[in-house]
Amino acid sequence: MNAETAPVPPPFVLLGGYSLGPWAWAEVVPLLEAAGHRVEVPTLPGLGDGTPPETVTLPGQATAVLACLRALDRPVLVVHSGAGAIASVVTDADPRAVSRVIYVDSGPVGDGQVPSPDLAGLAVVPAPTARELDERGRLTADLSAHQKSEFAARGLPQPGQVANARVSLTNPARCEVPSTLVCCSFPSEVVQQLARDGDPMFAPTLELHDPDYVDLPGGHWPMWAQPEALAACLLSIAARPV
Repeated sequence: MNAETAPVPPPFVLLGGYSLGPWAWAEVVPLLEAAGHRVEVPTLPGLGDGTPPETVTLPGQATAVLACLRALDRPVLVVHSGAGAIASVVTDADPRAVSRVIYVDSGPVGDGQVPSPDLAGLAVVPAPTARELDERGRLTADLSAHQKSEFAARGLPQPGQVANARVSLTNPARCEVPSTLVCCSFPSEVVQQLARDGDPMFAPTLELHDPDYVDLPGGHWPMWAQPEALAACLLSIAARPV
């Protein structure tokens, strides 16, 4: 295969979880770009774009992400943590907008589900403090004190309606989008068993058509704790045929 016929690496679109902006991916982006991929890390409405977070909804964030995706050639959508709900809404609206979804310590939501019912009633969810991060045990055990302090300093208030509003999904084709779950804080065996047991956080993965699972053991924020390993994992998954 010569240079003229070599396939163009698919673009990546990276979305962080609650309270995170593009800065969260700073160590991962150059590693993906060095491998020849275009990388976009959009600023979500309510998380640094000047929109009051209390006015932002999950469909509103998904609309902004969908515009980013449609401007690219069927990118790989990488979602971390609570951004899994955005992936569900986006693929429900346009399943062909992406070539694959990679859930990083994350997963889809189901129709009628509230992504974070523990945050019910909050118009705005404060970013965690360094002390709160210290108290999250194994989820943050592989983060340095500096990384926890940076998260506490740079984390933004999370729009409450994105976290605690009921999701409406109508298009079963979203479940046909090739999907990979990168399992960090829970091993893939545990994730799959919890899904089979009906755990509301994991059960929606059963709706996905033939998802695959990759273990990347560690805490909940691998983009900081092990950016090289995460980047290598994303590159390996993106190279798979779809």
